Amino acid sequence: MARRKPLAYAVWGCVLGLFPGCAGNVPFTDHGASQAQPPVRYSADGSTLMSGPAGNSAVATAPPSTPAQMAKSIGSSVTQTVQTVGHKISSALEIEPKVIPADDPASLAHMPKDLSPAIYIQSALWSERNGHPENARQQYEKAMEMSPRNVTTMIHYARFLDRQDRGDEAVALIQRALSIEPRNVVALNDLGLCHARHGRFQEALIPLRQAVEVQPENPRYRNNLANVLVASGQAPAAVETLSQIHPPAIAHYNVGCLLVRHRKMDEAARHLAHSIQLDPKFPSSQAMLAQVNDQLRVATNSQPRSLPPIY
Repeated sequence: MARRKPLAYAVWGCVLGLFPGCAGNVPFTDHGASQAQPPVRYSADGSTLMSGPAGNSAVATAPPSTPAQMAKSIGSSVTQTVQTVGHKISSALEIEPKVIPADDPASLAHMPKDLSPAIYIQSALWSERNGHPENARQQYEKAMEMSPRNVTTMIHYARFLDRQDRGDEAVALIQRALSIEPRNVVALNDLGLCHARHGRFQEALIPLRQAVEVQPENPRYRNNLANVLVASGQAPAAVETLSQIHPPAIAHYNVGCLLVRHRKMDEAARHLAHSIQLDPKFPSSQAMLAQVNDQLRVATNSQPRSLPPIY
């Protein structure tokens, strides 16, 4: 027995050298310690193992008193240390798939913290598409109550009113929006189109020209202005408007197409012919002029008469 003591103490020293700072051999889980042991903590600097309530130091256990007890303690410590290290290594090497939970659109987590007018606008659009205009109107009213000065809400509501043949109310609402944002190009454009749809071309030209002034490079607003100019009998002004962003041949072609839409075939043919003069290789003008001539031939039951040049 006496000869075994040096060997046991040598093994103990090697273990302490190989595994410095081990916390002990009592297993803990996320739910707390087993057998009513107090949870293990570290001191503020992370160097000292603590247990019990904050501020109380850990109670040290007595070292093994006999070589047999020491050997048993060493074996237990080494076994659990190796198991712990092995578990950490295997966990690090194991590739776990990243599981992303399926999104539930009906979950309350998707509900916005604060409702906005956009919620009611989307609901109104859905109701209108599904044949429930009265419900749509109620949704727009709720959006207006929530944010009375929201210009976007006013524009959407005005478009709805115009689609419901309530043009005067739509105009009044867009004008209210413009009193808040006088240079809102969408509101200016909508106001002009609303007037035009009800045959008020001169009233329509004012806001449409303002929209072009706000965004002169935007072809949408120039096209709308040109359309109303053609409808009001001002085709040359329409060409001038479109020539600011298109080559002259394309400007005349576009005006010719607008004239066809308004059933002004003679004038359309003149602009299409002038477009071909400016650019003989422009195929769209040639194709459209051929269609216009066919319609004129059918209408007059004869060859199309010669048309005077525009300029």
